[in-house]
Amino acid sequence: MLPLVNRSAVLLRPKAPYIAWAQEVHDPGEMSPEEVAEALGDAEPTVYLVPPCDEEEEAARVLAEVAEMLFEEELEAWSTDTSRWPGQRDLAALQEWFEIAFITGVVDTVDEEMADEDDEDEEDEEVLLGDEER
Repeated sequence: MLPLVNRSAVLLRPKAPYIAWAQEVHDPGEMSPEEVAEALGDAEPTVYLVPPCDEEEEAARVLAEVAEMLFEEELEAWSTDTSRWPGQRDLAALQEWFEIAFITGVVDTVDEEMADEDDEDEEDEEVLLGDEER
């Protein structure tokens, strides 16, 4: 049997307010507003691992605790200028700007340790440095 990971997952998919905001703050030299809307409309949801939750009330509490962090992570994807971010970044705003799905059972099908991007970047650098030293 595959191992159940001691995490739950929150899936966020952009809704109209987020798409409109991204169109407003994006660099027009990179994409047109129409391309931004198309990219976000077709985007797969972002998956965030959160503490494990078995009951609906517990999931609601965890989501409320991480809402601002998740919202800011999504905003930063389009603008690092926090002065252009909406002032309200709580659970109510997150629910207005994103479709939210909560997944309680997360199963790991990979037979190796999880690594974050920073770990993978360091490994890539080590391989590159090793090649240069030869």
